[in-house]
Amino acid sequence: MRKKLFVLLLIIIVISALVYTRHILSRDTEEKEIPVIHLVEERRTPLFIPHYLAVNLGFFSEQNIDVKTLTVAKGKTTLQMLQEKEADVILAGPGQAVLTGPPRSGSSPVAFAEVTRRNGAFLMVRKLEDEFNWKDTERRTIISGPPTEDTSIILEYILRRNKVLPNWDVNVIENLPPYLRPGTFKSGTGSFLVVEEPDASRLEGQGVGTAAVSLGKEAGRMPAAVYISRPDYLDSHSQEVQKLVNGLYKAQQWMHYHSPAEIAGAVKNSFPQYDRSELISAVKRYKQADLWSPNPVIDKNSYQNLYRAVETSGELVNKVPFSKAVTNRFAKIALKKVHYVPKDKQKPKPGLNWRYIRSLFNIND
Repeated sequence: MRKKLFVLLLIIIVISALVYTRHILSRDTEEKEIPVIHLVEERRTPLFIPHYLAVNLGFFSEQNIDVKTLTVAKGKTTLQMLQEKEADVILAGPGQAVLTGPPRSGSSPVAFAEVTRRNGAFLMVRKLEDEFNWKDTERRTIISGPPTEDTSIILEYILRRNKVLPNWDVNVIENLPPYLRPGTFKSGTGSFLVVEEPDASRLEGQGVGTAAVSLGKEAGRMPAAVYISRPDYLDSHSQEVQKLVNGLYKAQQWMHYHSPAEIAGAVKNSFPQYDRSELISAVKRYKQADLWSPNPVIDKNSYQNLYRAVETSGELVNKVPFSKAVTNRFAKIALKKVHYVPKDKQKPKPGLNWRYIRSLFNIND
């Protein structure tokens, strides 16, 4: 009888333990549900490589967030998708998203992390004989984009600063979509072409022209590509946004320690249509142009430079000051919390270990 009771008690204990374990595991699964951020980019471009690095190297996953990156839907803008809540965050230029476009009566979208700190376009000339001068564009034709495009705004800003009046001293073609511009230039139209990578390297390789000058270097620092969201989303999802910025900042630090070939290899999955050599060339050229931001903080002077450019071009519709257009609260926390140094670059920790002793006496392996 005692034996039967013991067996019955043992069975009850085992069943109870299994039920409890299942309860704990199911509770943990619920608690570990990974939050999702729907991020919409204005286009797929090497300009956004720091973001793609964070995706491909798992830096967002390390932060326990799932960042779903989509390119803007055809017939819409990133700002429309943000306002209609089809996107939580957009990756775009703040010129178009914040300062230009239709007048806004409500709250303005807010930029909260910088990805690129210079415009990524180049002015291509058919044949560069001497050192380029902006006066060389007079009485000639430049193929560019619509006047409200950030790059067109920067081009006009630079031209006016060099005393060259657009569509007076120089003709600017503004009605071609991006995919037609390189072909139009190759066909013989225009003396100059405003173009980004990898098209700049491709056209040079084909002997069509030479990238004479970087618009980003000419115009100076300005937030050319940033993360932008609605104020209500930043407040209600502050933890997720912080993790997004943390992941971006780790990618920006990773870039500092790695070569163009390593960077190109890490983002190859984001650019299946590009050859590896094209990606490496794009990274090299953009690094030389000091394009990418070393950290996500948006500088006030940089924003004011963009503001002047938009105002000079006559496209300033929404006069949004820095204090309302930008918040650096997430970026500043990331700078304090996120630190990345490759193992081979780390300083050895003091103690009784051979690596530290070697460093004291400069002993090589």
